[in-house]
Amino acid sequence: MIKALTPFLSLIYLIITFSCGIFYLRDFKRKGAILACVLLLAFSNLYLLWYETPYAIWFDGLSVVAILALVYLLEYKTAFKVLSLVEGIYLVLLILGKTVFAHTPQGLALLCIAFLLKLAVFPVFLWLPIVVKTIDAITAGFFICSFELIDFVLLWRVIEEASLFPQFFLMLKELLLLIGILTLLFGAGLALCERNLKKLLAYATIDDTGYLLIGLSLFSPASLYGAIILWINHVIAKLGLFFIVYQIEKNTHPLVLGRIKGLAKYYPGLAFSFLVFALTLIGVPILPGFWGKLFLYQEVLKISKPLFGFMLLGSCLTLVYFIRAYHSLFLGAEEEEKVKSPLPKLESGLIMFLSLTIVLSFFMLSFFKGW
Repeated sequence: MIKALTPFLSLIYLIITFSCGIFYLRDFKRKGAILACVLLLAFSNLYLLWYETPYAIWFDGLSVVAILALVYLLEYKTAFKVLSLVEGIYLVLLILGKTVFAHTPQGLALLCIAFLLKLAVFPVFLWLPIVVKTIDAITAGFFICSFELIDFVLLWRVIEEASLFPQFFLMLKELLLLIGILTLLFGAGLALCERNLKKLLAYATIDDTGYLLIGLSLFSPASLYGAIILWINHVIAKLGLFFIVYQIEKNTHPLVLGRIKGLAKYYPGLAFSFLVFALTLIGVPILPGFWGKLFLYQEVLKISKPLFGFMLLGSCLTLVYFIRAYHSLFLGAEEEEKVKSPLPKLESGLIMFLSLTIVLSFFMLSFFKGW
């Protein structure tokens, strides 16, 4: 299944890279060096997406070098230190899993830990909000969406290989299911308590990753379809939200919920886009996120009602923190002194991601009507 998706995922990755690259060339210094890092990152990650060969480990290393170089060039010292530690541990686990313990349950376990670390799941998720808070919203969106796209594919491949070891495969699925539900609940719970919008989106990413792990752990056709829909929906909607944060942050103080209000008057296009992206991540009918969660809920309900209840709780928390964020930013009494001019227009990249979400909604609706 994942092989059949490779061309489509490659297209999405190229769209992400191209969209973020436009911002880097337009708004950032050191354009040439940054562009070189982005191109190196794209080259290495696309190789990892298409091929699983003995040379893949070198492209993993190139990917790590590229993202660290990008963060270093942008002078995000805290993020560079945290990412250096995370990426260093990732590389050690990867090398051990693909060389010393290659094609063994122990090696597959090490690879799973490596990819779960990069995906920022429970209990190793706290590094992601720290990094996202200390970098600009474009780099945060690019980092989260591109690496989630690649690392989820790599994790999927490891689980497929683990199916060759039945006892280990069963244990791995149970562990991933537990990690998935804990990741979902902790991500949603911490997002509910967060006031910094970039950190809130980081916790929301952790929340969404929990759903992906649940779908992957069940490893049934329906759960995998659900995970794929949520996966693609999350990448599009989350990058769109980071674009919105970037555009508003250029003209206001740092986005802290409760301090900035009434922005719908100044940014009606951004307000509408934020609402659409938030609603699809919540899983509101008829948007793409609804269909992905519907698949997962049906599968989870077959095996465990308590687990279904926990997932429903996570969705309710997601509803609360996104609606609270929308109301806090775009509604309420306006505060003119905190908004500078000139005001940004609705960027073409944001329009593209909004259009993709709407088109995907109609596609899913027509598909299920026919089905």
